[in-house]
Amino acid sequence: QDLKEKIVFIENVFESKYQELKEKIECVENKFECKVKNLEEKMMTTTKDCKVQQKNINDLKNEINIAHQVSSVYECVSYNPLTHNRTHWSIDGKTYCDRANDHRVSPDWKGTGWYRFIGPSGTRMSTTPPTEGFCATQAPGWLKGSHPSTPGTSAEATVCFKWDTNRCDGSVNVRISNCNTFFVYYLIDLPEQFCDSRYCATTVSESNCN
Repeated sequence: QDLKEKIVFIENVFESKYQELKEKIECVENKFECKVKNLEEKMMTTTKDCKVQQKNINDLKNEINIAHQVSSVYECVSYNPLTHNRTHWSIDGKTYCDRANDHRVSPDWKGTGWYRFIGPSGTRMSTTPPTEGFCATQAPGWLKGSHPSTPGTSAEATVCFKWDTNRCDGSVNVRISNCNTFFVYYLIDLPEQFCDSRYCATTVSESNCN
């Protein structure tokens, strides 16, 4: 009987030790799994951060590249500003003409050269025919075509002057350069027979020129 009791006692002790050892093993396994999971999450976060950083680097490179392209375009940094009203009807009742030696010459006109529309003048040349009398002139000028969409590039274009119902009573050739956030235009001094005529504009967001 004593032997039997000893055997049972030993079995109980063994079972207790086994359960204790099993719990320790499970605890170690859980900790290891938890550490592995944390490591995987850190790796995912690091990978994500690296992708974000790489995107930021690529975006910065792209901005630098665009800035380099634009800075190499002389007219993007050297132009005449057009600041007089060119987006609405005449405020003072007068009409103007973009001709340097004309008595009706626009206050912001300097003759043939590169120009940028700024402030009350709008942000870019109108691409639709304005109505007669628009932008303080009898024959408003508008761009017959589109602007160049790539920063640092230029394109030839035609400006039409609307008179009465004729959308293109007369026209002149111009040149347009995309300066990334704005456009500049090489505009000619208008011939005498074009007065009253002006280059007219519209207001469009300048965050991106496309």
